[in-house]
Amino acid sequence: MGSGQWSLICGMRRWVTLLLVATIGCDNGRVRWQEPQGAPADTTGFFVLGASGVPEYSVPVRFRMPVDPGACPLSVASATAKGRQYSAWLRMRSDSSAVVVAAGWDGERWGVPAIVDSLDTGRFGCARPKPSITVSEADGYVHVAYSLKAPEGYGVFFSHSMDGARSFHAPMIVVYGDRLSATAIAAHGARVAIAYEDPSGTAQQIDVALSSTQGHTFDAREPATPDELTAMHPRIAIRDTTIALSFAGSDTTQRAIRIGVIRK
Repeated sequence: MGSGQWSLICGMRRWVTLLLVATIGCDNGRVRWQEPQGAPADTTGFFVLGASGVPEYSVPVRFRMPVDPGACPLSVASATAKGRQYSAWLRMRSDSSAVVVAAGWDGERWGVPAIVDSLDTGRFGCARPKPSITVSEADGYVHVAYSLKAPEGYGVFFSHSMDGARSFHAPMIVVYGDRLSATAIAAHGARVAIAYEDPSGTAQQIDVALSSTQGHTFDAREPATPDELTAMHPRIAIRDTTIALSFAGSDTTQRAIRIGVIRK
């Protein structure tokens, strides 16, 4: 897929959320994006931004699966930091709603799963996007993003743990919408970036939410893919002020990658 197929046309979109009401355009958003390019390697498995800000790719990592008879088998998302594995997953309830839980593996045993969010009211069983998880190497904070149907409606939510996934802060709303949507999350230093499928309207696009306070607040939400493109199934990486987003198009066998610089 060549760069000509991923040409950028700047657009604007209005967001209204519990925490922020803003109109953000491609030219005045927090991220200055380059044009999307065809991904040179598999971004569905694993990619990070190296010290030079260039994406580095590797084969998918084999993680240990948590032992939870109530878990949706395909809902487990995992990340590692300093020799420890952290996983988040969906635990099904008898009414087909779900609880988002997370736990850490120290190399010998799993910790007791902590509840990330228990307010789901959607009776979708396991037919829903899995959560996304990342760990900040600097402070060991465990960050989780996910989508569910809360009592007030569909939304993308975020929570984090400051004690190694033993407990999680009260969930924060990232954006409300009309449906469930896939998420991706990355962290580096005090920065946290969440990419998510736009949960509103008919267009299939990806937006990002950014935090410069270790996930305690999110100060920007903005479109991350061109309006004229179909974009779904996000993956994201961040290092300092450089951010990399990968996504699938209408042909889900092809993926693109887009690099941006976060304005200070």
